[in-house]
Amino acid sequence: MALEYFIFGMIAIAILVFVVLGFYENKIKSECKQPSVDPKKLYLRELKKISKSADSGKKVLERIDFLAKKIFSERYSIRGKFDYGELEKNFKKKSMRLEEEFSKKMLFALYSKENISKKQIFSLVKFLEKIIG
Repeated sequence: MALEYFIFGMIAIAILVFVVLGFYENKIKSECKQPSVDPKKLYLRELKKISKSADSGKKVLERIDFLAKKIFSERYSIRGKFDYGELEKNFKKKSMRLEEEFSKKMLFALYSKENISKKQIFSLVKFLEKIIG
């Protein structure tokens, strides 16, 4: 008789442990879930920061370059290192005029000996905003 109570008690404790662990698992999962953020919004927010930046033209151009390459690699599944000359050719083949023009402007801005003007930076930012959509 005592053995039956012991077995019944152990089963009850096991069920209770599973219920409590299930409750905590659901609680932890709900706390860990973070709302998904639209990458377009993140990119546009970063572009806004870049355009308002008081950094030098070269520094701002580097930030635009980094962001543009990140966008192109994610959106067009481009892997490895690439330069704007290659991108321009590929975008021209695919008739992607906006991306082609942006690549051409970035190529000129990065490798030109001239200092980049605020107007050129503004133009690059606007092109990138249009590409992001």
